[in-house]
Amino acid sequence: MLSSGTLRIGARLWLAAALTLTGASAHAVDITAVTAQQNRVEGQSVEVTATLNWGGIVPISSPLLRVTRTVQATITPAPVATPAIPTQITLTFDSATATYRGQFANLPFNRYTATVTARQTIQHFNSFPPTTSTAVDTATAGFNVVAPAGCFQFNQGATLQGWSASGPFDGDSTNNLAQGALVPLWMSNAGFLSSNSADADGAFVLPVTDAVFPDSISVFTSGFYRLDFNSPGLSATAAWQGISGVSFRMSHNLPGIQVQPIVQTRRPDGTTTFFRPVDASGTAIFQSLAGQGYRAVISNIAVPTDHTVVGVRLRVFGPPGTVGGEGFIFIDGVCPRD
Repeated sequence: MLSSGTLRIGARLWLAAALTLTGASAHAVDITAVTAQQNRVEGQSVEVTATLNWGGIVPISSPLLRVTRTVQATITPAPVATPAIPTQITLTFDSATATYRGQFANLPFNRYTATVTARQTIQHFNSFPPTTSTAVDTATAGFNVVAPAGCFQFNQGATLQGWSASGPFDGDSTNNLAQGALVPLWMSNAGFLSSNSADADGAFVLPVTDAVFPDSISVFTSGFYRLDFNSPGLSATAAWQGISGVSFRMSHNLPGIQVQPIVQTRRPDGTTTFFRPVDASGTAIFQSLAGQGYRAVISNIAVPTDHTVVGVRLRVFGPPGTVGGEGFIFIDGVCPRD
């Protein structure tokens, strides 16, 4: 028969072995599978699922151990949106499927990569000072979110789909100071999702040169020039009615520009007005888009349900006298948001 002292020694030996096993297994965290829903439509949620092996049995109930486990997912590229769209979520354990699950909400159409990171941190209190071991594993999955109905993607051959450009204007005014014609172009393999020089993913392209601007910047009394990109009439397009906002994709090489989408509507009495994105205090929101490369922008715009959407305008503001050389603005994927 074992004495109580022998039992205590045996318990210590078991716990020491468990701690040793725990320290080793902490470095064996393994994400065995990651999946993401495919071909969801812009604005819908996308579920990400991960299957994990935490590397063995850890005596979590031991007073000499503290175990912390987290499973998070991030997406790239990150959309620009107001309010911001979360690009990192925490996956939670679903006992029914023995997987970790979470959802990215309200994503604009694009090709995305989800990166899942599993982290296990174990603090050992069987020594002083306590020691900590951490194990991390990552895995990825690609997924697509597709464009909604009514989206202008400029993929219908060599056509601008009724879009036009006007300006430059003096700031927010109607004072058009153009010294030359704005000539927008359709360009193949220049679209937001273009992957090679032979595809037909086109874009609306506006060359912007000094030739269209007045010689003196003093005529821009507001301190800003404005270029307008104007949609065709939308009153007969069902997908653009009852919207909650607009998404669009833009690339450029112009310094200091900001973009503001405008939704033009017709009231029930036949008069027209417009709506733009505003913050909680009612102040107009302008999106800063720095650097070349497409950026996806989502703008929430409150449109009364009894109004008819008759058009959309993208307004680009920039400091005069800064264009120089060969400037350009690419526009693609102008879409209604439900």
